[in-house]
Amino acid sequence: TADALQGLLLFFAFGLGFIIGPAVGGILAKWTVHTTLAGMTIDIPEGHMPFYFVGLLCILNAIMVHTSLPESLTEGRRSQAHTEQPLSELRNHSDGPVFATVAMSYFVCLAAFSIMTAVFSLFGQMRFRLDAAHIGYIMAALGVIGVVMQGGVLRRILPVFGEVKLARTGFVLLLVSFILLPLVGGMGSLL
Repeated sequence: TADALQGLLLFFAFGLGFIIGPAVGGILAKWTVHTTLAGMTIDIPEGHMPFYFVGLLCILNAIMVHTSLPESLTEGRRSQAHTEQPLSELRNHSDGPVFATVAMSYFVCLAAFSIMTAVFSLFGQMRFRLDAAHIGYIMAALGVIGVVMQGGVLRRILPVFGEVKLARTGFVLLLVSFILLPLVGGMGSLL
C-alpha cells in the first residue's frame, strides 16, 4: 500500500542518514581550508569542517522546506482555535503506571545511548588513539548494524516474541554492553 511504501521510504532515509552522516563527518574532519576570498582570509582548521557542513545542510533544508512544501492546512483551518491540551492532561490519556514505566525506561535508554555516542569519540581517542575519521567510520558501521537490526531482524522476530519481551531483552543487552564497553582492551573486541 501507499502508507507502507511511505513508511519504508522514511525508514530508508533515516537509515541512510545514520550511515552516511557519521562517515561524511569523519571524512570532513580531516579537511582544512585556508584561502582568501574577496580580500577576506578564511581559515578552517582540521576538525571544524563537519560543523560548517551541518550548518550548510540546515540552511539548505530550511530553504527547501520554505520553497517546496505546500501549506497543509487550508485558510479556514488555520484560523480555527487550537485545541492543545496542557501537559497535565497526559495523565488522563495514558494507562497510568504502565505508561509512566515505559516512558521513563525509554527516556533513560535514549539518554544513555545519546551520552554514549557523545562520549564514545573521547573514549576512542583516549583508549585507541582514533582520529575523527575513524570514529566516524565506526559510527557509520553502527548505523549499518542498526538498519539491519531494525529493518531485517526485528521485523521478523517481533511477531514471534512480542514487543514487551523484545524491549526488555534490548534494555538488558544495552545495559550489559554499556557495562562492558570500558573494559574493552583492543580494537578487535571493540568491533
